[in-house]
Amino acid sequence: KQLPNLAQQLFTDSLNGARTSIEGDLNNHATKAAQDLRKASREAMQAAQSIREETKALDWKHAFMTVGAVLGACMLLVLGATLLIPSLDDAAERRATVKELNNAGGALQTANCEGELCARVMTKQCGFGSSKDYCVLDLKD
Repeated sequence: KQLPNLAQQLFTDSLNGARTSIEGDLNNHATKAAQDLRKASREAMQAAQSIREETKALDWKHAFMTVGAVLGACMLLVLGATLLIPSLDDAAERRATVKELNNAGGALQTANCEGELCARVMTKQCGFGSSKDYCVLDLKD
């Protein structure tokens, strides 16, 4: 008579032991998973903060590079204008020289020869001056 009760009691004890063991294992796994999630959350927050800091630093670098490029381009324009465009004094001096030559006796024929001022000369009447590099001008009549 007691055998069925004893079997039922053993089965119930076994079931309760298994349930307790499973619940303990689940609690251990849940605790470990929660710890892992907290750690991953902290690491994600640190990564987000690092990204914010790098973004701020990159904004300054980008602004510095942009301002530097604009200033460099302006400096190149000013330098190019200084070197390539003749000054007002140079232009006035050239006009005075041409006017003086025209007043010296006849109209001087001048031209622009690849960016240089050229004058018409008689090539067969050259070799004058101490360095022999003067020629007689061929004036318009």
